[in-house]
Amino acid sequence: MRKSDSVPRRDRRFRPDGLGDALTLEPRRLLSGGALHAVRAPARAQRVAPATMINREYAAFLSDFRRVEQSYIAALNDQAAGTTTVTANLVQPYLSGGSQVVVDNASVFGPNGSFAAPVTATVTISGVPNGAYLTLVGRSGNTLIVDPAASSAVNLAASGVALTASVPATAQSSAAALFPTFIVNRANQMAINLVIYFNGLPQKLPYYNAPPRTPNQRGAIQNYVYSSISGGGATNLVGALTAIPLPATAGADLQIYDASVASAVEQSRLQVQNGVSQIFSGKLKISIQAPSNRLGIAANSGASAGGTSTPTTTGA
Repeated sequence: MRKSDSVPRRDRRFRPDGLGDALTLEPRRLLSGGALHAVRAPARAQRVAPATMINREYAAFLSDFRRVEQSYIAALNDQAAGTTTVTANLVQPYLSGGSQVVVDNASVFGPNGSFAAPVTATVTISGVPNGAYLTLVGRSGNTLIVDPAASSAVNLAASGVALTASVPATAQSSAAALFPTFIVNRANQMAINLVIYFNGLPQKLPYYNAPPRTPNQRGAIQNYVYSSISGGGATNLVGALTAIPLPATAGADLQIYDASVASAVEQSRLQVQNGVSQIFSGKLKISIQAPSNRLGIAANSGASAGGTSTPTTTGA
């Protein structure tokens, strides 16, 4: 008997390792005797880092903001037919015969300076008209210029008193009413996009800061990000942007407006990036929301969460 007949012949054929079309060869089965000559399968695409995703979302937000802002700028000189009803609340008492009245938002009655035509504003107290009226002939900031000779002899307290008038509608006034709505909705979209991104990360995210004997709950980062962008309060991005008065011309006030917006967006971006980093490292604790936070546990000092609103979606 030949020696070759008594020893089983080894199978030296190439055998794919794995399934599907990825013909990666397992090194131990190669004819080369184990040399690592197998062709590696394509590596999985790298996951976007949190800082990169935050930068992308803020860049996209600012790009959309500038695009829609161009429509507002185009509306500054456009005229629209018809009239619109506007209302402003008194912030200081008005005495009969006075030539000025201060309200919370005088821009709804017309641009700074003398009005092209007098505006008759009726007086309402707690939403109920009382028959009195003031004739407005111009404004300076939030101060309306009153023609006392053409107005009712009436003393008005500041609390609960409002002036309502029908003024000519302009494209600017319509755009000024719509632009803040876009700001809020677009910021909400960015906040939700980031919450969804963090929900999809493969690693376990930090817990909320919770009272003793309270089950651990994740979602601290999602809560922080959402609150910093769209949560309640003036320190988040929505509050900062909507607090900036819209420009009335395409001149210097527009340049100041653009600079203020850019500063607010950059401040928010840095706050979110720094806060996320602090939460990941355990240096910033985000308090769990009620009713779980029954003992009133507060977050430790450091970066502020920027609000108390809860994200629309929480991650595990």
